[in-house]
Amino acid sequence: MPNLGKDLIASEFVAGLTDQALLDFIKASRSIWDLLNTTGIDMLGKGGNPAMADEDIRAIIAYARSLSCSGG
Repeated sequence: MPNLGKDLIASEFVAGLTDQALLDFIKASRSIWDLLNTTGIDMLGKGGNPAMADEDIRAIIAYARSLSCSGG
């Protein structure tokens, strides 16, 4: 969604992570005070959905990677 964070499909940061590292990143949170936060927007762990299972996140990662490979 616009203005809610960086594009995960075109992100060099995301492309440089393994699926496991991306899973760990999505599960974690990143506050606006984190020096690595470049958006100035709080990142909620699991997208703000604490009930999201690892398998659900893995499916999202696979889908995002497939879009990235196909050029969006």
